[in-house]
This record gives sequence, structure tokens and C-alpha cells, in this order.
Amino acid sequence: MAQTGNLHVVVSNDSLPVSYARIKIKNSERGVICDSSGRAQFKNLEYGEYILQISAVGFLLTEIVAVIDQPEERIGITPALSTELNMVVVTGNMREVSLSRSPVKIGSFISAVF
Repeated sequence: MAQTGNLHVVVSNDSLPVSYARIKIKNSERGVICDSSGRAQFKNLEYGEYILQISAVGFLLTEIVAVIDQPEERIGITPALSTELNMVVVTGNMREVSLSRSPVKIGSFISAVF
């Protein structure tokens, strides 16, 4: 029977957790999502090398090699910040809609709030 181990991962940037980052083992169906503390775990990985793909909003896709050669392996990952955004398209129409009939909740604010 092949030996297996658990991989504990912490994803952070400037000592702050990267909440809900996605970590996938490349060329596999296995993946996890970090918790709000940037922590995740893969259980029962056979000993060997794995390429992890880490993605999160505001960060570049990062790939690292993780080696499992003991029952409990721990690694820290620091993905690079993304410096550009993809195009965002905002559309609308000029049709008048009353607040009570709007499909989207709309609030109105007075200028004193800002």
C-alpha cells in the first residue's frame, strides 16, 4: 500500500490571510478552498510531487511544487498581487421604474450622508 500524507497550506500576502483562495492540484480533479484565515488541507495524498495552482481575486495565478514525503506536510504560499483588472462592462437602460416595482432593491440617500 502506498504511503500517504496530509498537506496543510496557508495562503497569505504581507502577513495577511488570502481568504477563500482556490487551490487545485494541476492535472487532477482535486481542489480545496481556503477558509477565512487562508488555511486549507489536502488529506491522503500519496507521497510524491504535486503542482499546486493557487488563484484568488486580486492575485495572479500562482503555481508551486509541493513535495509530500512525510505524514504531515506544511507549506506557506504568497501569491503575487495583480496590478490590472479585466474589462468591466456596466449596462443599463433609461426606462423609468418606480421604487416599488424595481426588480433590484434600490435605496435613496440624501447628500448629507456623503
